Amino acid sequence: MQVGFGDRAARNVPLGEPGSKKIGVILAGSVFDILEEREGAEGYRFAKGRLVWAPPDGPFNPGAELWFASHQHGQPISPDNCRLLLAKVLPPARARPVYWQGMVEARVRQFHGLDMHRAPENNEPGASYGVREQLPSGYPFRFDNAHTVLVNTPDGTRRPMARCTIAPTTIRGEPLIQAFWAYVDDIEVEDPRIEPVGLDTIIVPEKPIPIKAGAPVGYLGLYETPAETGKTSKHQVHLEVFTCDPNLDAFLSNEAGLKHGKQYLHVPKLQPDIVAQDTESELRRFLFQDHVFDLNKLPVVKDKDGALAYKINVQEKVPTPKAPIRNFEALISKQGVQDGTTKAQIVSQHDFKALGFKIVEQGANSCSPLISGKVCNFYKHLHALADVNHDGNVSAEELRVTLRNPAFRNRWSKLITHHHTEWQTTADAANWQAFRNRLSHDPEWLRHESERINNLVFWDEVAEKVGLPEDGRVSYFHPVEFVGALTAAKQCSCTNNITDAQLQLITPSTSKQKIEAYIDSINEMFIKFNFDKCISRAHILAQILHESGGLRFTTEGLPSGAPQPSYSPYIGRGLLQITWEENYRLYGLYAGENFLGNPNFTKMSELPHCVFSAGWFWSYYKKLTKFSDSDDFIFCTAKINGGFNGYDDRLNYLNKAIEVLDISNCTRLNKRKTYDLRDSEAFNNAKFSFAWGFWSDPLSRAHGKTKDKIQAIIGYTRFLELYNSNESVRGNSTTTYYGAGRKSPQAKLYAEARIISLETSL
Repeated sequence: MQVGFGDRAARNVPLGEPGSKKIGVILAGSVFDILEEREGAEGYRFAKGRLVWAPPDGPFNPGAELWFASHQHGQPISPDNCRLLLAKVLPPARARPVYWQGMVEARVRQFHGLDMHRAPENNEPGASYGVREQLPSGYPFRFDNAHTVLVNTPDGTRRPMARCTIAPTTIRGEPLIQAFWAYVDDIEVEDPRIEPVGLDTIIVPEKPIPIKAGAPVGYLGLYETPAETGKTSKHQVHLEVFTCDPNLDAFLSNEAGLKHGKQYLHVPKLQPDIVAQDTESELRRFLFQDHVFDLNKLPVVKDKDGALAYKINVQEKVPTPKAPIRNFEALISKQGVQDGTTKAQIVSQHDFKALGFKIVEQGANSCSPLISGKVCNFYKHLHALADVNHDGNVSAEELRVTLRNPAFRNRWSKLITHHHTEWQTTADAANWQAFRNRLSHDPEWLRHESERINNLVFWDEVAEKVGLPEDGRVSYFHPVEFVGALTAAKQCSCTNNITDAQLQLITPSTSKQKIEAYIDSINEMFIKFNFDKCISRAHILAQILHESGGLRFTTEGLPSGAPQPSYSPYIGRGLLQITWEENYRLYGLYAGENFLGNPNFTKMSELPHCVFSAGWFWSYYKKLTKFSDSDDFIFCTAKINGGFNGYDDRLNYLNKAIEVLDISNCTRLNKRKTYDLRDSEAFNNAKFSFAWGFWSDPLSRAHGKTKDKIQAIIGYTRFLELYNSNESVRGNSTTTYYGAGRKSPQAKLYAEARIISLETSL
């Protein structure tokens, strides 16, 4: 559903339910997946939606789950009696796969129309003809999808363009260009009708055809077999992922040494590195199998000596028929993993062999479970993995246990079989002999299946064109397991709460009592304000720990005897020191409480608001989540502080959080525990660039950041670049640059003088 007209209040639960309150405003244009609906008070029906898309300046990020009123007294809400508040958003529908080649009869999908371009050059889109040359929404046009071209777009993605044509027409009295180039993906094209060419034939495209996630790649095939009453029918699909790359073993061994992406703890079998936690004596135990654990989900705790350790939960088969499966918790020394004194090690998602992927070779002769007494390596492996009690037989119950248990089932799905394809030989070939013998009692069934096999043979038609081996021997992966392993690099999400022990390690000077008092509210803040990325959690922790002195202070400290500031009594309160009456009022609107006046304003310094106000300030007021998600520490610090006071202390907290939470794989801009201004959004901000130079400048009195002449020159130089190229910087008469009366012209003179002095002193 889309909020199509006017903004709408968002609630934590429907109106009338306990604790219901407004938590913000849903902006017009926001798009939701509706999860559930419930009746509320005052005749309203409420919908719970997961935010799919929101305007850039909105208070909520995609992924947020919100309640909002959709109906009143049984009727859809219509603020002005003619336009509905909510409108259905139908997903792009394709009745046919995108790779079908033929002439497409399409219509413009976008409301603002379809931009018409000149021909692409050097993989770049051609220039647009301009606003006057746009096809209106819904207008029909044609293109041949066999001749699309992938181009690089300004936002870094690649999109298909094609040469399009329209019938001669005029719009606003002007004739439109009849032939042009345009983007032709699902973003622009509505309801394409493709008349395919070459049905019932194998077509090898001239170039690879990109297929988006969620796009159809084919149809469920109708599979029919003879039955006593005629036939049985079912629709099914057969999907294969295979390779004929001779360097497969090097790929699985990660000889390229790739380290990025998802991280795992690999614990090999028969190594005395495990300290069991299910016995009072804490005896060392051996593992009978290799194990891998998702590092992002492993708790880090202290052992009996106070050293950090990974806590693992082991489930494995053991060679004892009476107790074939055991479960226990154990500790692995974190320091031992880091310095190599233990055999356990950190591996990446690219270390396929360490993760359990294994090649199983089929012999040159036919290998089939249909052949009595002839079992090849592949089926021996399957048999061994399912033989839970190690008696040499596999019972139906053992199969159920193996298939239902992810720890056991995943070992099956990581087998890579190197064998002869079944899509090369017809049903009369020698390798199908066992199949023919099995159906010899039913000639009609044998004829039916033989015909099906013959119709599906394609290998020899395409082998030479795409480089497939002529002998038909390739390596097959489990499709879901392999694709899941490849895509894991894009995931850096946190689902576990931070523990007392982890927070204590991040801020060791904070008392245990303070940790225990704050930990639940901090974890609730992560969920409440959509801190879904591990790195964003580390960033806000670093900032609140600095601002609060390690959770010691929730009220701004004023020197004894000093006059009250102009914004008193709305002084800095909470873990991010919310200041000024207007900000107290805005947070109150979000929280559904009054924080104005005495004693209401004191609530800002008390739990849970001292924590929740920090999440609100970060996510909604300053809108920093997208920057912390991208690991932009410099910009986040500048937005929180206004400059770089306490920069080094904030950075120390952040690096400690990254270490304790084991999320180095989630960092993007952190380079050996430092950040570069040139990687930051602050590099595009004149004031923040000047601030970087000013706080780095050994001559300035700004404190909290290590003095560095080179960094000072970088900051000042960037400020001058922005000043000289941007009238909005030169002509700004309100912004001051960290000094009374220092506006942009004075800041320019200051920066120029400091660069000369700094360069001279190098």
